[in-house]
Amino acid sequence: MFQDMVKTGDPMLWWMPFLEGVFAVFVGLMFLSAPQAALELVLVLLGLYWLMSGLLAIAGIFSAGHRRNWGVSLLVGLAGIAAGLIVLGHPTLSLVILPAALVLVLGALGIVVGILQIVRAVRGQGATAFIVGVLSLLLGVVLLARPLLSGIALPLIFGALNVLAGLALFGVAYSLWRKTRQALSA
Repeated sequence: MFQDMVKTGDPMLWWMPFLEGVFAVFVGLMFLSAPQAALELVLVLLGLYWLMSGLLAIAGIFSAGHRRNWGVSLLVGLAGIAAGLIVLGHPTLSLVILPAALVLVLGALGIVVGILQIVRAVRGQGATAFIVGVLSLLLGVVLLARPLLSGIALPLIFGALNVLAGLALFGVAYSLWRKTRQALSA
């Protein structure tokens, strides 16, 4: 993924992956240094987002373009408002339920992706697809076997992955910056 960005990306925009990397490392370090506080902040922001998106979905019913599908907009809006109020009204319960639910979704996704990658490897896509498939499958099984424990560890995992992604983005930014320097000096 990052190799494609370096090959096809505009070298003059090297600062974009750099800033994204800074943000990713900052968020990652926040989750690693204070996982409970970071998770609480994310849940409050998620609750506010759901509440606002629900209100806006209902407000959208009164615009000219959404009058045909007003029933769907009303249901989506009510669901968003309800979810936002539940998360904001019961933050302690949300701290347990939402990470565990996310772990269940990620576990199921890991199993599906793992199986698909192994099938790709068997069809000739190479050893990398097989390794990724086995790792995804194992991760999915582990997450589904211990969803509450995995939910507790989720902020630390999220933090570590963000730091790694930020460092990779610094590498992309450096590669694009080098291309820009070469183009300007030529």
